[in-house]
Amino acid sequence: MKEITEDDSDMMHDNNGEKEEGDFPVSSKAIRKIILTHKGVLDIGWENISQVTLSHPKSEKMCTYFVDTRTPSSEELNSAPFIFEVMTMEQDTRSWFIDDQVISDGNIYVCTPMDPLFMVLPALLKTTRAMQIKDHLLEIIKEPKVIDAVFSRLSTSNQLENISNKIVCDDIIAYKFIEDKALKWLKSKVHNTSEFLKSEDITGSEASVSSNFTKSVTTETKEEEYTRYASEIIGEYLPDNLKKKLFESLGLPFVQEKVVTKRKSELETDRSNNKKLKVADVNGECVQPTEDYGTSSPSNINNPKLKAKDKELQKAAKGTHSLFKFFAAKPK
Repeated sequence: MKEITEDDSDMMHDNNGEKEEGDFPVSSKAIRKIILTHKGVLDIGWENISQVTLSHPKSEKMCTYFVDTRTPSSEELNSAPFIFEVMTMEQDTRSWFIDDQVISDGNIYVCTPMDPLFMVLPALLKTTRAMQIKDHLLEIIKEPKVIDAVFSRLSTSNQLENISNKIVCDDIIAYKFIEDKALKWLKSKVHNTSEFLKSEDITGSEASVSSNFTKSVTTETKEEEYTRYASEIIGEYLPDNLKKKLFESLGLPFVQEKVVTKRKSELETDRSNNKKLKVADVNGECVQPTEDYGTSSPSNINNPKLKAKDKELQKAAKGTHSLFKFFAAKPK
């Protein structure tokens, strides 16, 4: 699955490129989609959901999110999700049959709740000073009702104090990032995710596809595997520098993701250079064959040894003409 980026946001538009009024699953045949959604979205109601494009906390690409714009009750402040990430499962050669129609868009859209603190973490990390979160929201969100909904929930529920210190000066409320608080909060996220993976018997190892895998390993190995996989899941929403600190605090090795930046011309050059086979010797050095066996002529190939009978036949055949010589045209 992948995030729906700004380029993919036409999933919310009709054929004319204009956004439909109202909720997402409108009756228009042109934009019918298959969505696997969280129960919280259905409880909120599509009429109370706004679609926004926000910067992804890790990749910083503009992605699609759904936000609950209602005024929350006191019970909903700390429990009910209000930001939902929209991801897509793509397959180019798939379509859907819905009633008597064929829908060419065969993608499956998955809507899942997301902790709003992941959205503000990158902004807090970029400054050593206290900042007003509402000012930051004004920069990344265009709709005022969405800004009010997000800020009121974050400030009223005191969620921001899980990763920062709250500073109040007259009517100004600002927040300063505290690394120790953030790491403690992230480790609790990893622990909760690990417990869920354990309850569902899910690990990130390819070998875990076999049902015998989890039974054959020790309890300590399984615990480490669950923690590692949970850390990778949480790390998908963190900038690399914070992800590295999280892994270090958990005693896990951190591997920097490699980014491929080769251009097409460079790739073609690499392919042409790699046409000759290279063989690694014991010392790990690459060596090439000293002879080009692909251009060797048949004359270089050793003739097989002849038996005594074959030698006698060759000797007897010397001086005789081929049978086809008798049928050849005689010169005039």
